[in-house]
Amino acid sequence: MPTYITGGGDILSVWPMSGNFATPASVINGACPEPGIALRPDSLEFVMTPDSTGSRVLMLADVGTIDDDIPYLAWRVAGTLPDWLTVEPVSGTVAIAGDSCSLLVTVDATGLVAGQQYAHALQIESNAGFAPVVTRDVQLSVVSGSSDVPGGAVPELFALHQCFPNPFNPQTTIRYDLPEAARVSLRIYDLGGRLVRTLVNGEQVGAGYREAVWRGRDENDQQVAAGVYFYSLTAGPYRETKRMVLVK
Repeated sequence: MPTYITGGGDILSVWPMSGNFATPASVINGACPEPGIALRPDSLEFVMTPDSTGSRVLMLADVGTIDDDIPYLAWRVAGTLPDWLTVEPVSGTVAIAGDSCSLLVTVDATGLVAGQQYAHALQIESNAGFAPVVTRDVQLSVVSGSSDVPGGAVPELFALHQCFPNPFNPQTTIRYDLPEAARVSLRIYDLGGRLVRTLVNGEQVGAGYREAVWRGRDENDQQVAAGVYFYSLTAGPYRETKRMVLVK
């Protein structure tokens, strides 16, 4: 699906998304030399039962070019969030160009009525010259039970998300999507390719949004050194590896 970068209500650029942030053709061709931010995925949809909570990761990245006058992009969550929605963190910076950060978007259906739908246009403001405001829709459907969950409530594709937080100390959460039952392995490796820890290894029944927490410890439950690590997901035919940084 395409990503729409909006500013002041106008569509400024459209380009297809892949596993990484894409760069719009207008930036490549030099038409938009100023820094700008992008968000993925296009929207965040939750289907929850009353008194339950759920979280998804929203990735924010700079897609502009280096600007000596703006060494980094400062961003913040704009406006007031509804009681059922929280975002962490609510502000931060990304270096120019090509840096990214993760936002953890959490919905809480506590006290909400089954059969109702809730929505909020989440806005991120920045000091970017290009697309200073970007918006992502957060939609929450509250259902009475699993039998009411529509087909769209389960992932359509296998996916491994950027862990949050990253960099981290002392722990980080790794989220992944399963569109169907699959044998899953989720392992941590060091820079030398040596296995550090196995977080998941076995058959996982049913589709769904899953997560695992790594607390910076090896297979012997010993604290590992600060540095760069990789987490690798194998789920059926799907393979993906991402980078994370443990800091002290």
